[in-house]
Amino acid sequence: MSDKQKTIMITGATGGIGSAITQILLNNNHKVIGWGRKPCLTPGLIQNNNYQHHICDFGNPEAAEKAAKELLKSLPFKTLSTKSLTGIDALILAAGFGQFNELEQFSLKQMQNLMNVNFISQAVITKTVLPLIKKSANSKIIAIASESALVGARKGSLYCASKFALRGFMQSLRAECTQSETAVTIVNPGLVNTDFFNNLAFRPGSDESNFITPKQIAKILAMILDMENNCIFEEINLQPLKKVIQKQ
Repeated sequence: MSDKQKTIMITGATGGIGSAITQILLNNNHKVIGWGRKPCLTPGLIQNNNYQHHICDFGNPEAAEKAAKELLKSLPFKTLSTKSLTGIDALILAAGFGQFNELEQFSLKQMQNLMNVNFISQAVITKTVLPLIKKSANSKIIAIASESALVGARKGSLYCASKFALRGFMQSLRAECTQSETAVTIVNPGLVNTDFFNNLAFRPGSDESNFITPKQIAKILAMILDMENNCIFEEINLQPLKKVIQKQ
């Protein structure tokens, strides 16, 4: 691992995959600017001088843009242990939620909220901080998309659409960043054992071979962040050894 301390911004920092990524980044002595829709209650995070938590409702893209602009005014990142660290070295888009149903069962409000959280607000955050990221050497933008960004599925019309949009956005952004030192990577996990499934009618099977763990994804993110930008991970697709879905 690189010894260089980085400042990394992550959306969805305190839940599921985002929480695991945040923890491994702090373990590697990076500074983390975390975004979440609720206050951070995790002792290991709020007691860490290298972590800053910001509340944002990604269902409201206008509020997300305003919050991101306000945050940039507070940089460089300051902690009790160090004077400052200028800029943002990486952005990780890990916020999102799932909602599955036949298309005609969705209300307009539900459709808008799913697209706002999973795509529009993520794009808005990226747009706002992109000029600063481009100024950092060997900078990264990484999106946690989904296997649902690769192929549509029954009852997944809106969720798949939101992840397809995020994936297409990142592919286009990669082309736009070729003149800078910013590498753009998409990670498409299959079934991950998190609270993502708590309010859904299905979840991965209970055997360890039936799901990916958040820690496994966090390790992959750490590897991507450590890679020099002459070699870019464009897209990484992940699946459990045995894909098993069970009703709940």
